[in-house]
Amino acid sequence: MTIRSQSKSPYYKWADECEGWRFVEEPGLSVIRERMPPNTAEVPHCHNAARRFFFVLEGELTITVAGKASTLRKSQGIEVAPGSLGASATETSRALIFSWSAAGNRLSIFAFT
Repeated sequence: MTIRSQSKSPYYKWADECEGWRFVEEPGLSVIRERMPPNTAEVPHCHNAARRFFFVLEGELTITVAGKASTLRKSQGIEVAPGSLGASATETSRALIFSWSAAGNRLSIFAFT
């Protein structure tokens, strides 16, 4: 059993301004904390085999799955089934901090434009 912290977790940047910290990165489970600056969005994509769960820690997350947008606020979460085309965004003047976890294969990721 290992206690994990953001300061000791592997850090990465994505989409120019967004940041992430990998708390757990194992074949059967990923747990990640991410920060998105105000008014940023990711490219719609699909995880073929990973079941994901997003949980908002601060701010608002707009997540679009299969063309349907849902807005989540602090302490709210949403599950995304494997194979679902989706994207996350923050459309407010506040930064978004959220955590997400995935179980299953994360190697098959396809970006759609």
